[in-house]
Amino acid sequence: MTLQVPVVHEPSSDIPLVELRHVFTSGAAMEAPGQEGLGRIAIRLLRRGAAGKDRRQMDEALDRIAAVLSAQASPDFYAVHVRVLRKHLEKAADLLAEAFLEPTLDDGELERLKRETIAEIVSSRDDDRFLASRALRITMFPDHPYGRPSRGTVESVERITRDDVMGFLGAHMVRDGLILGAAGDVTAEDLGAVTARTVGKLPARQ
Repeated sequence: MTLQVPVVHEPSSDIPLVELRHVFTSGAAMEAPGQEGLGRIAIRLLRRGAAGKDRRQMDEALDRIAAVLSAQASPDFYAVHVRVLRKHLEKAADLLAEAFLEPTLDDGELERLKRETIAEIVSSRDDDRFLASRALRITMFPDHPYGRPSRGTVESVERITRDDVMGFLGAHMVRDGLILGAAGDVTAEDLGAVTARTVGKLPARQ
């Protein structure tokens, strides 16, 4: 099955392990002023419940197939990764599809994630390397979105609501601008079969 998105594929059967990386090329630089950190919160929330499963049940479902599901935010892209043994690839794809298409977006998990993010921001103030990197970024990009933190600020994270998250996902979790990366013990045919139900069901940008 042919996917209607760019694919970067590096097959290798040396180890029965597969990694899929879904890269949405919008990025935190496109977040509106005052909404810094929204994208990072939104894509991390996908991991915390979907298709009727709460966070604990999602954890258990991933543990049963020894899979890792994680998310990343940067100024230039948002990414969702899954790593799993070859024999459990289809089950991992089903869980990924649930996260993309049926996220729970539980209010309690959102508030917990916001508190964790704020704690990270506060803790980073004691990290000299982080502070130097932030100062350099602000100096180089004083009036540009690259000068704003992808993780957000205490104030911007506190303002994030469930409606904000839903609006973000509707605008950014789309086929347009998506790049699919795959590496490991997976053929092109396997890749098409397991991702058609995830990438194939993502909406086009409105």
